[in-house]
Amino acid sequence: MTRLLSVVFVLCFFTQSVFAGACYTPAQYRAEQAVRYHTRLMIIGMRCQRVLAAPTAYADYQAFTKRSQAVIREQENHLIAHYKARKFRSPEKQFHTLRTDLANAMSMQANGPAVIQFCRSYAGMLSQAKAMKAPDFQKWITQVNLKNQGPSTVPLCAAAAQRKR
Repeated sequence: MTRLLSVVFVLCFFTQSVFAGACYTPAQYRAEQAVRYHTRLMIIGMRCQRVLAAPTAYADYQAFTKRSQAVIREQENHLIAHYKARKFRSPEKQFHTLRTDLANAMSMQANGPAVIQFCRSYAGMLSQAKAMKAPDFQKWITQVNLKNQGPSTVPLCAAAAQRKR
């Protein structure tokens, strides 16, 4: 019985310490928002060419990716560093899982008849990205609003601390 209680105590302590650090710094939060933006552009490029009568939509996404390659990689590295700090076995694999999960969720929003509404909702984003150069994307990232947070897989540390109160 004592051994069982010891095991339960250790598991509770371990679980609590693992989840206690499960929040983003502002830079990590902004990095996820940048990855979400880039991923959404990919889905728009793939799914909305016909709906938006934008035959170059995917090429526009690719051009944005090429222009902003260094900025995108920097944001990806922020998230990989977060996974390393959280002691994930394979931080790079965890990052790729995040990106895949985001792409799958966004693709589901753009499935079947919903594709029309999805493409209309995000049509401006494609135009915005088409005009954006790497410094513009970097500026966009720094202006991500931390007070009115968008969807995120991990809460911002300040928000996580406020929830505990």
